[in-house]
Amino acid sequence: VSKLERIEVVRGPATLLYGSNAIGGVVNAISRRDVFHQHVDQGVRGYMTANGGSNNNQGGGGAGFEFGKGPWEFWGSGGGQRTSSYKTPLGTVLNSQTRSEQSDAGLGHYGNKGFLSFNYGLTDSRYGIPYNPGAANPEVAELEMRRHNYRVTGGLRDVGFVENIQAKFNYSDYHHQELVDGVPETKFFNKQAIYRVVFDQKRRGPLTGSFGVWGMRRDYRIEGVEQLAPPTVQNGFAVFTAQNLDLEKTRLSFGARLENNRYAPVGLRPRSFTGLSTAAGLSQRLWQGGAFVVNYSHSYRAPALEELYNLGPHPGNVTFEIGNANLKREANNGLDMSLRHQSKRVRGEFNVFYYRISDFVYLAPTGRIRDGLPEADYAQHNARFTGTEAKFDYALHPNFWLNLGADTVNAQLLSPNMYLPRIPPVRGRIGFEARYKSLSLQPELQLTNAQRNVFPLETTTAGYAVTNVKGTYTLARQHSLHLISAELFNAGNTIYRNHLSFLKSFAPEIGRGVRFSYTLQVF
Repeated sequence: VSKLERIEVVRGPATLLYGSNAIGGVVNAISRRDVFHQHVDQGVRGYMTANGGSNNNQGGGGAGFEFGKGPWEFWGSGGGQRTSSYKTPLGTVLNSQTRSEQSDAGLGHYGNKGFLSFNYGLTDSRYGIPYNPGAANPEVAELEMRRHNYRVTGGLRDVGFVENIQAKFNYSDYHHQELVDGVPETKFFNKQAIYRVVFDQKRRGPLTGSFGVWGMRRDYRIEGVEQLAPPTVQNGFAVFTAQNLDLEKTRLSFGARLENNRYAPVGLRPRSFTGLSTAAGLSQRLWQGGAFVVNYSHSYRAPALEELYNLGPHPGNVTFEIGNANLKREANNGLDMSLRHQSKRVRGEFNVFYYRISDFVYLAPTGRIRDGLPEADYAQHNARFTGTEAKFDYALHPNFWLNLGADTVNAQLLSPNMYLPRIPPVRGRIGFEARYKSLSLQPELQLTNAQRNVFPLETTTAGYAVTNVKGTYTLARQHSLHLISAELFNAGNTIYRNHLSFLKSFAPEIGRGVRFSYTLQVF
């Protein structure tokens, strides 16, 4: 029932407001609870939803409400879902069952000059790790996870030369344990606190922009049989800015972010990484509804804790991972260009990108077996990524649209000269969207090419075509909305494997099935 204020697709220099390594862009969903809004909707609003599925016996549901009185708003929600092991045309993928429950509650005060909100969320889940039934003495393992999340958000308007100030503090207490044949063996603990303060400048002529600070502290430790990594404290801090210059048909953008990440592992050498990321972009309007966009970025990424220090079996990846405490930071120089058009009957976008990444970190299979799992090293070499993405939507009739899309990525190490592991193959999509009054029907054909350009010892995957059909019926009333949907997925019961999956050799993707959902909103 919570209303989204907006969904941002951020590319170019503005990505540096969110991180140093978001070179491909950021999708940012912004809730009304976390931003300024003019008024609180008075009274009670709520929703209820239920869903089910045939292939894996999916079943679930949830409910939530919001209550507004004066400048105050209170909300709460809860729900859950369960599935059994899913079926493929080759049989059931053993131990792929899932269970999850989540709930949250919060309170906010929204005034003319500022706002303050608090939210608490709890997630509790348990899911199986599929195993290869052909392996000798396969281990039947499950992960049981619980996370407490606390978020405080506040803001002030019109403070000096600043139009808005927004601050967020998020604390997450995460714990999961691995159960083998129902017995707990290893426990993971991760406590993380993150804060972010952003200052939005007042417009001065054509110039607008934002600047701010970000920081985090992570306390990570493992107890039990499998010590995958030593207890480690990670600290991070960054200052950033993004500036825009609007010159009628031309928009210039600039951004910079200085970030430091520090790791202090027990018994191992501490590491510290500092890097400056910069970016510049240009957006040029070419015609009514058409624009050309080009962005250049120079960014850095510190190695992750897992890449530095992991040494042991990682059941979720079905891999024995070997980290490298001597890894360097990554440095990327990237260029992406986009041609876009949007009109009443045509929507189109064509993107092309080139990234050259020095000291790129990747997980490289060694071909050895260790503790019954394939072994893989976190290695580092210079790499090059190129790719394209195209989307084209055309209205054959105001209520009948043709939707086309395709994307491709080519990623290679420069020395030694070889393809990188787990890179998606060429993909395409052909779909239609037909609307009649309150009914919408969306058939779609997903096409994926074979992936033969693989890293040594990596498994190739065959191409495939998968058909899905989704239908939605909307019934609107004065104070309520009913939404009924059904989806037939993998209609041809195609055998296919996701090249990005660590489990693809023995766990194909889900076979034919139907999902249903019903949502009631009251306002």
